[in-house]
Amino acid sequence: MSSDAALENLARIGQLDKVPFSSDLMARMLATARSRLIDAQRSDNSAETRFD
Repeated sequence: MSSDAALENLARIGQLDKVPFSSDLMARMLATARSRLIDAQRSDNSAETRFD
């Protein structure tokens, strides 16, 4: 199954929302990912939350 078909299937069964591309949304998502990566590298976080 191609990745496009897999994504379409997830959208069809309600497990994934189709969201039109937005530069602003992409920037916010990348900023969140960077923040979570930085948090995950902190040694003072518990193991449970380090990979949240």
